[in-house]
Amino acid sequence: MLEIQKIRVSKLHHKSSKMSQLPTYVPIDIQSKEFRELSSYLLADDDLKGTCDDIIASAMEYLGGIIEEDFSSRSVREDGELDRLEPVKTLVESYEKLALSRMETLYFNRAFIDGKQEIMDRFQQEPPLTVDTIAHYASISPNTKDLTQLIEEKANSKIISQKSKRKVLESNKDYRYLKNATFIIDNPLEPIPKEGEENDDDLEMAGGTVDLKCPITYKTFENPMISKKCEHIFDQAAIEDLWRRGGAIDCPVPGCGKSLLKSDFEPDRIMSLRVKSWARLQIKLEKQQTYERI
Repeated sequence: MLEIQKIRVSKLHHKSSKMSQLPTYVPIDIQSKEFRELSSYLLADDDLKGTCDDIIASAMEYLGGIIEEDFSSRSVREDGELDRLEPVKTLVESYEKLALSRMETLYFNRAFIDGKQEIMDRFQQEPPLTVDTIAHYASISPNTKDLTQLIEEKANSKIISQKSKRKVLESNKDYRYLKNATFIIDNPLEPIPKEGEENDDDLEMAGGTVDLKCPITYKTFENPMISKKCEHIFDQAAIEDLWRRGGAIDCPVPGCGKSLLKSDFEPDRIMSLRVKSWARLQIKLEKQQTYERI
């Protein structure tokens, strides 16, 4: 009888010992106010987006003033002109930094949401924390990740590649225009330097320079339109004449073969800027020749 009592006492002591071990991991009450309010820790994106939009708008307005100004009384590469382009370049650089910060913010928010969802899914499979389940939770590995660790792990797994960064930046057409315009104004006939792989099919080249003439009329562009399908450029009057003969047209560039509708075209701001800048260069040359004759 005494031996049986000892066994019972031993079992009770063993059970009490297990209960006295405080678990390093306990389930989160997903119904609690604190857990439900975790979304307030998400980083705000609206402010960053608004600032990015304001920067682009300011740069576009400033550059527009330079382009529309009468250049006939100015030199092309004098120091003052270069200084005038600096604010645009600075704004473009500011936009790049903010746009990438916004991208990182969106990645963090996604990691936060995914981590929170994983915690909620885990809770659905866990028993409530009671006296009877303390031993169960005490046996769980102390390495089980909490919300903070899950967010950090998921955020680190989403490493932003340079290619992804470039893709995000170039998704904004105004940014692409501004980035290229600061180069084109002083180099209207030169191909735009490309980052990464080069693709020489996006511009008509003539002896290593950009051709400013429509491939249909062979005249300098007046209202250049670019195809969103094949990126070939034509003067608006030339392709409208082709459209009057029917709905879709085959791209006039030999070897292309794309079927193009009127809706496939949009104004080519880059080519327009090239033509204006090239005309300005001609004015400079005429002034120099006049000066030399005098």
